Amino acid sequence: MTKKITVWVSGALFGTIPLPCMAAELPTVAEMWNIVLQQQQQMEQMHRQYQEVMVEQQLQLELLKQQIAQATLLMDQGQGGNTATSSGTSATGWTNRLTIGGQVRVQASSTEHNGTSMSTLEHGSNIKVRLVELDVDAKINKWVKASTQLKYEHDGATAFNVDQATITVGDSERYPMTLTVGKMTLPFGSYASSAIADPLTKELGEIVDAAALVAVKMRGFTADFYLFNGPSQKQGDENSIDQWGGDLSYRYERGVFTAEVALHYVNSVENAGGISTAIAKVDSMTDMENYSAAWGLHGALTWQDTTLLGEYVQLMDAISSSTGSTGWNNSQLKPSAWHGEISYTLPIGGKASNIALSYSGSDGAQAVGLMAQRVALHASVEVIENTAVQMEWSRDHDYDSSEGGSGNSADTTTLRLRVKF
Repeated sequence: MTKKITVWVSGALFGTIPLPCMAAELPTVAEMWNIVLQQQQQMEQMHRQYQEVMVEQQLQLELLKQQIAQATLLMDQGQGGNTATSSGTSATGWTNRLTIGGQVRVQASSTEHNGTSMSTLEHGSNIKVRLVELDVDAKINKWVKASTQLKYEHDGATAFNVDQATITVGDSERYPMTLTVGKMTLPFGSYASSAIADPLTKELGEIVDAAALVAVKMRGFTADFYLFNGPSQKQGDENSIDQWGGDLSYRYERGVFTAEVALHYVNSVENAGGISTAIAKVDSMTDMENYSAAWGLHGALTWQDTTLLGEYVQLMDAISSSTGSTGWNNSQLKPSAWHGEISYTLPIGGKASNIALSYSGSDGAQAVGLMAQRVALHASVEVIENTAVQMEWSRDHDYDSSEGGSGNSADTTTLRLRVKF
């Protein structure tokens, strides 16, 4: 009886109370379809708007690329989009093309002889501005650049001298051949060294003169040929461009290993600074019997932080003035010089530092004022950015008195402060 009453009450409740009250609010199939269609239309509209935004951004990007290309072209033409100077080029454009640098060297040194004075070396101690150098390079356009170097050295000069002034036509990265004209250090020899004391090879063979040089670079090889008219002149000949030289070198790089070797030739090495100075003391450079040819060889090996250098310079002809001149005593000798060096770069306190040991020697070069031997121990520490302290001890041995030298030796201690900018 109880079960029947319960069933009846439940049935009455479910019959009177609308249990599926939520079902009456659900949309019909037609309404659901309309909702789906509306959502699809909204998604299509959003997609069209996204495409329109992307197209607009792409157009803006292309416009920006065109503006950048136009600005680059204007800068290459020397206009830069700014107010033009009287020469028709932009000051901003020229400023961007200029590279200015240089260095100042101030040093204190002391030289002590173990006997009588050696005329080619100062005796005593001194503080001096050893070098002031100002370098200005200008990129005229894609194919032309100009380079100048003003230099003051403590050699009796009281003003800056134009040490280098060249114009180079060509771009070796685009085309293998370049032409360089102007005053330059001719590529007869390398004379690379970490030491303060110059290699004897440099004192024997370095030539600075106005010249025209053609160079070809390809796959690590470099070949060049140059013409110049040095101060030396054969007696009775016209003053003309009849002096020349050439070089052939190869450079190999792989990872931390670099190797370089070069062969040099010049037909008139008497125009080198050390030789011409010695000749001019007793004879005229325009009173030569003949030009004196010379050849040279240099090589360099670098492995990580260690570098080995080697160089040799040999005259092929004796230096002789005209038969009517007197005082020049090198007419039977063919001077030569060599240089070897090992250097190691290491960080000290996070700053680049270098130590080097070098040795130079010469033969038959006493008349040109060279030492017979030179050894140097060098150390350099970068104390601040672009500021280095260099310390060096060097010993020079003169030729024996029987060879026209003093037979003495001299020790030189040098402390130098060098700033680059």
